[in-house]
Amino acid sequence: MINRIKILAVILLSTLSINKIHCMETNSNIKNRFDSIHISLLTCSPHDEVYSLYGHTAIRYQDIAEGVDLAIHYGVFSFNEPYFIPRFILGMTDYEMGICAFSNFCEEYIYYGANVTQQELNLTPIEKEAIFIALQKNALPENIKYRYNYLYNNCTIKARDILIGNIKDEVIFENRIDNSISFRDIIHSCLKDHVWARFGDDLLLGIKADQKTDRSDQQFLPANLMTDFSHAKIKRNGKIVPLVKSTYTVVKSSNTEKDRQTGWSPTPTCCSIAILLCILIIVGIEQKKRIYLWGFDLFLALLVGFPGIILTLMIFSQHPTVNLNLQILMLNPMALLIIFHLIRHRKECNELQKMWEITALFLIATLLCSIIQSFAEGMVVLASSLLLRVLYNIRLCGKLTKKNEK
Repeated sequence: MINRIKILAVILLSTLSINKIHCMETNSNIKNRFDSIHISLLTCSPHDEVYSLYGHTAIRYQDIAEGVDLAIHYGVFSFNEPYFIPRFILGMTDYEMGICAFSNFCEEYIYYGANVTQQELNLTPIEKEAIFIALQKNALPENIKYRYNYLYNNCTIKARDILIGNIKDEVIFENRIDNSISFRDIIHSCLKDHVWARFGDDLLLGIKADQKTDRSDQQFLPANLMTDFSHAKIKRNGKIVPLVKSTYTVVKSSNTEKDRQTGWSPTPTCCSIAILLCILIIVGIEQKKRIYLWGFDLFLALLVGFPGIILTLMIFSQHPTVNLNLQILMLNPMALLIIFHLIRHRKECNELQKMWEITALFLIATLLCSIIQSFAEGMVVLASSLLLRVLYNIRLCGKLTKKNEK
């Protein structure tokens, strides 16, 4: 795959270089030369692959005179690269500029049954030249890779900056946007039918993801950029002209609402309620048989401790929206210390009571912080359930301490 991309990059470099030479050689005919070149924004609808749930953006570069028709995008990656998942979590993933024949690009979306919309841009010859020179520079071996960030530097942002950044005149976006929505709100709108993907994102996103966004922020989503382009105007030589010359569907979606429906699966809230019911049942058994099932608390410590390791790593991530995540007050690797105390000191009520009291403070802080940060689905129920269990343990330790003193 990578070798094919490199070959196509060479083709693009050659093609663009030839075009540039033509322009230099026939400066008087520059307008005629660029009349055969069409540059468009391609917006691809989501499909079922997890990496496509937000859609995709590409640039179509079509030179009719030279017989060149390419799709250029910024979304090439491989799960097989060493340490891909840890590097992605830490914001250290490099994506590549991808170049392929336009027909091959469309075939992929035909296969997935997704929609591809083309918006041909209303560009001057000079602007077309500036864009393909920018693409030429991006295709160089030293520039073909870039540091990916799925909110601030993704495939859509890269395409937008190439196109808008090389338009000489002022571009005006005339459509109104909702400045009160956050990155998290936008992500939720994309993942409404994918509850566990939404849960995973909400688990990793911190408080910064709840801040209000402006138009530039919201354009990280392909559908938003397409909408903005459709309402955009250019101030050109004292006149107002549309940014988009024409719009049409090059690949029509074959998916229906029925196709997207899946069977029932437990939601995060269902799982949290199930844990609450287990806690109530365990407490009932302990009270009835006058025993302490410490193995259950060991399980709960593992449940919150291991995700806490991931959230702790996110503190050092280069993703700007994940560093400060208040869910770490509950999902904390320090919970793993409870395992040590349960195994080593489970018969020492004073030690256990101190541990449970500290844990209770963290859980209360978690519930208070849920007011200022949107937590992942089910987290508030889980925190409340764990607090219930911890308060019971504190009460139990207090009773046993008094009993031992007598």
